Amino acid sequence: MHNPDKFTSRFVIERTILYHGTSTRFLRSILKQGLVYSPKNPESPEAKKGGIYLSNKLTVAMEAATTAVCKYDGTPLLVCCLLNIRNYNADTDAESYSNLYTVLGSNPTVGQLLHVYRLGLIDRGLLSGELTNAEYAEYEKHLASYVTGIPPLKINKPELADDLFFAVLSTQVAKVSPELYSSLLQCEQPTSDSSEREFLRAFDTYNRYISFNTLNDKNRPTLNTKVPNLIGYSGRNRILSVGEILNDPVDRVIVHYGKLPIQFIKENQERVGKRFKIERLDSSFPIYQARAAVA
Repeated sequence: MHNPDKFTSRFVIERTILYHGTSTRFLRSILKQGLVYSPKNPESPEAKKGGIYLSNKLTVAMEAATTAVCKYDGTPLLVCCLLNIRNYNADTDAESYSNLYTVLGSNPTVGQLLHVYRLGLIDRGLLSGELTNAEYAEYEKHLASYVTGIPPLKINKPELADDLFFAVLSTQVAKVSPELYSSLLQCEQPTSDSSEREFLRAFDTYNRYISFNTLNDKNRPTLNTKVPNLIGYSGRNRILSVGEILNDPVDRVIVHYGKLPIQFIKENQERVGKRFKIERLDSSFPIYQARAAVA
């Protein structure tokens, strides 16, 4: 059974490295201002839901960079950011969410959802009572099906998968109408904010584990997020590096700002399938002026 004391605060790593892919068409403005979300119509509903797109997967960011190059010309530009992801909303199309519906079915009823949630609450010691052998086997079957989509956790860290599964389950339970929830389950309903925070905590812990134990980008679930405010060069949420990605005549990264994170170097080597060159521009480039401007 799940031990609620298994994870102490030392496992809760709030900040993670996320990537933003764009075109060198915007290099100068990024060096001077950082990443800025500036919609044409800030008051529109679409603009209020938008933001700077970032992903924990290099391949996703590179696809965005390629799209930007096709639209605006230039060459692919990748911005590595250190971000406190608890401050922002996760993309509900993340694989962690879609995988839940592989387990419960594409269109589970509220009754099915709350039934599995109740089993999880009791299993984690959050609701009084004991699971029967049949109920425990049922919950373990759901969890095993969920973990099947996350091979590294199935082998090495099943308790991390348990955390992630229950957190994703909670985000869906939070969407159930309070009247229907209270008629089927006699305990406090999770809120959208609390369940989202719990999901991001569980996701971040899991993502860090995978980052340190595999170089394969495919083994990590995708977390895409939108940041509505400025990401500059200082503070808790900040830009770590700005690099131009080239593959002609050789694979190389031209660093316009900062130091490339080890995570990026490993993932890019995995992406290109071989070593690549890292070049840094000299002091005559406006990068140094940009640093002064944002200090």
